[in-house]
Amino acid sequence: MLEPRLDPADAEAVFHSQALKREIKRIQGIIERFSHLTRALPVQRQPIDLPRFFADLRSAWAGLGNGLQVSVDLEPGTVLASDRELLAQVLDNIVRNAAESGAGHVAIRLRRHKGAVEITVGDDGPGIPAEQLKSIFDPFVSFKPSGSGIGLALARRIVTRLGGRIEATSVPGQGAEFTVVL
Repeated sequence: MLEPRLDPADAEAVFHSQALKREIKRIQGIIERFSHLTRALPVQRQPIDLPRFFADLRSAWAGLGNGLQVSVDLEPGTVLASDRELLAQVLDNIVRNAAESGAGHVAIRLRRHKGAVEITVGDDGPGIPAEQLKSIFDPFVSFKPSGSGIGLALARRIVTRLGGRIEATSVPGQGAEFTVVL
């Protein structure tokens, strides 16, 4: 957009142009995530091929940087019928938060529990202080410098729409753990 008019030799103008583009992209992302909070969420439940589902997600998470490792432990015989795309969004929001907090490893476990499927996502990041833990699912509440407060609010909205519940526990200095029950 601006590049054809910029003198490529003007390093300062090029620097500011790139900074502007990054900021515009960031704001577009916030607007897009905000729109997910306000629009209807149609649910398309169907059996999910869990090994394939997590292989696809792990592929996407490989590009998060900082060498984040994601392990997945599926209890044999675990079957889940849910909305694949909505569930992927929930897990993506949780894993990205872990990566942004500085976690080096995220462990995801799926198991059957009292007629439901329990998905636990634990990380080895710095954890979440108790006073912050109470409001992490509230819209527009973020404790990260560049956070929008939309990701976990959207995750809670989706899980509720899927007929489940989500909760978080943490011990500061020992990581955080999110549990989704569907």
